[in-house]
Amino acid sequence: MSHTSSGAGAWRAATISLLSVTATVFVGWVLFAGNAVSRDEVIRLISRETPYLEDRKAIQESLARQGATLDRLTEEVQRLRLQQQRLEAKVEAALARRSP
Repeated sequence: MSHTSSGAGAWRAATISLLSVTATVFVGWVLFAGNAVSRDEVIRLISRETPYLEDRKAIQESLARQGATLDRLTEEVQRLRLQQQRLEAKVEAALARRSP
């Protein structure tokens, strides 16, 4: 009889050990998962907290200034082309009047 009870005691100890290990793993997993950072949080942190954010702002501002300068230069070139066309027309008209 003691042989049977010692076998039952071994199974009981094994079951308790298995349950203890399972509970420990589960609690550890819950604690880790609770502190884990989600993908969305990582993306947000990278987009807002990166040290290159200031560089990005400066680059965007520089591009905006250069774009505005380019627009002004394009307008000036168009204005000069119109002025050139008018002057060419005047010169042609003056030359046509002088020709016999």
